[in-house]
Amino acid sequence: MKRTVLTPALSASALLLTMQAVHAGPQAHVVCSYSHTLGDDAIMMFGMPNEAMLHDFFGNVHADAYSSRESLRTQEKTTCDNKADSSAYWAPSLKLPDGTVVKPAYQKTYYQASNVDAWPLHSFPPGLSLLAGDHHGTAPNTHITFLCANGKGYTTRTGEVCGLRKAKDAVQFNIGIQFPNCWDGVNLKPAHGLANATYDTKGQCPSAFPVKIPTVNMNIAYVLPTISSLDTSKVQLSLDPIMHGSEREERWGSLYTAHADFMNGWTEDAARFMTDLCMNRGMDCGTAVPYGYSKAKANVWLSSMEPALSQPDPQVLLVQDNWKNGGRTKNSETLSLVKFNIPPLPVGQDPA
Repeated sequence: MKRTVLTPALSASALLLTMQAVHAGPQAHVVCSYSHTLGDDAIMMFGMPNEAMLHDFFGNVHADAYSSRESLRTQEKTTCDNKADSSAYWAPSLKLPDGTVVKPAYQKTYYQASNVDAWPLHSFPPGLSLLAGDHHGTAPNTHITFLCANGKGYTTRTGEVCGLRKAKDAVQFNIGIQFPNCWDGVNLKPAHGLANATYDTKGQCPSAFPVKIPTVNMNIAYVLPTISSLDTSKVQLSLDPIMHGSEREERWGSLYTAHADFMNGWTEDAARFMTDLCMNRGMDCGTAVPYGYSKAKANVWLSSMEPALSQPDPQVLLVQDNWKNGGRTKNSETLSLVKFNIPPLPVGQDPA
């Protein structure tokens, strides 16, 4: 049977994803290359440029001390491989044992969930900001992990000596940061001494933080081609500086001070699609989260062989004769039509 489906290309991924997604668990992901470094922190030190610890930024290229949900969406240029994500991600700069401050290569963030059948997800609210880790940390943290690419997997402890990765071209060291996934439903930003989110227990959120959101698992990769080994016990991360007027006196701490910040810049359509049509259905969407999508307003199904079964009412569908291959009676045709609003394009996107 020949089947013809007519849908605009922009929405095809949104409409057909449930048939194409790999059932590898509820998740989606983005990869964002390094963007820039600033002594800024728009969550905890908003409007105080160059007074925070040195942070490496990924994602939104305009992120700074003045960033907000509105600025991320109006200035949405991003280093991420999904243009629906203009979020700002940042983490403290890293210093090697020899004193060299190095830039990360990229970060890969998995958006994940567990036990969605019992406790389904809510999409990220516009303007949500999250923190993970402890910049005063002195001991292992179950939500912070370290990886030598040639080693035995992720660990919460420092001290492993990384060697050259499999390709023998560089040492690769990763830091994994897991963000809290239970929001209090009220505060879009944390404050000093006041968390706006916490972690679930086997997929269930506590009553004080009842809104379950996707878990942001951020993995920062440092690719170091100029060295052949790295003692992770001697690696340091930036701390808040001592300010002498406008001059900075840099301070550094151990890897146990690892932490990161996330400021949501996903389009509302994308955030909703990620939860409602991917993770709450137990699906792995990969990078196939659309910038925008629209639910069908109406649909029609027509059959040349069984017109009485056509929906919504019996219709007649004319089929082009194909006499060389059995004629009209052996060349049935089904036509599906879907009506929906065309979703918006990213800013600056050429409609052609």
